[in-house]
Amino acid sequence: MKKISIIIPTFNEESSLCRLLTSIQDTKYPQDHLDIIVVDDGSTDNTKKNAQRFTNVRIISHSKNLGRFASRKTGFEHAKYSDILFLDARLTVKNDIFLELNKITSNAAIGLCLSRKNENAYETFHNLILKKIFPRFYQNFGKEMMLSKKNFDELPKGTGVFYVSKAILKKAYLHLSTTEFSHDSSDDTKFLKTIVTFTDILLSPKVKVVTYSRTKLKAIIHHLFLRGAKFWDYYGDVRQKNFWKIIVLPFLIFTSLFTLILLYRNESIKIAIGIFLFWTALTVWIAGISKKMICVFLILPVVALSFYAGILRGMYIHSRFSKK
Repeated sequence: MKKISIIIPTFNEESSLCRLLTSIQDTKYPQDHLDIIVVDDGSTDNTKKNAQRFTNVRIISHSKNLGRFASRKTGFEHAKYSDILFLDARLTVKNDIFLELNKITSNAAIGLCLSRKNENAYETFHNLILKKIFPRFYQNFGKEMMLSKKNFDELPKGTGVFYVSKAILKKAYLHLSTTEFSHDSSDDTKFLKTIVTFTDILLSPKVKVVTYSRTKLKAIIHHLFLRGAKFWDYYGDVRQKNFWKIIVLPFLIFTSLFTLILLYRNESIKIAIGIFLFWTALTVWIAGISKKMICVFLILPVVALSFYAGILRGMYIHSRFSKK
């Protein structure tokens, strides 16, 4: 059986970390084959204290918040074994996850992130919009696929549950040694883009985790705002397909809508009806005719405003950086 180093980067995850560590302990796998490393990235809550309750966990602390890329690299530098599994703190693992990882022969694999049974409005919206952005993946849902340089922007990816050999990681970190990552960098995407230059990544539907999204509206808005800036860092390039689909097209739509509002500002009833019809059409496009329509209709303004405000922030940051 494989011996696996599990690296969990954390920042103020006191409420979710214990849930993840408990799920790892409950797996059908010899615990002495697991090297669990929690990288506390300058947390100001009880994250470290909660991790210390688990005797089989090694804790490495940063004196200040350095970001996810630095945290994962710190974990990599302290890993005992040649097989590495990165896990986000805000999830739980299925009890057969390590048995499934034991069957994998690829140098790298991304697992399947499932929503909890009682998903909130944001999780519902997020899952539906992913189906629109990555139709090919969801048309083949449940099947193994390979992520490569050629199809990198056509398939969903992330490091929430990412398995990779230490040898490939070493090459990737060496390649990125001169790259500067800030809190606004699209570090996950750029990291995986580097990995596929050395090996294709298996998208495995059998390596499963359950994700727990933020539940408070303020936290969701803040997360989306930050995600918008990160999205621009990678996709703010006219050569990217998603630049036109996710950035340009929505801005053209909202600009046209705003222009119509200005032109017909004295006809408030017509404007209100027009906005309602537009929002309803967009909701139906995302959710179809289903029970999820109301949920999407209500959360859509919050998501759109937060995310695209973040994109504007990313554009501003990038322009300032470019001038230096």
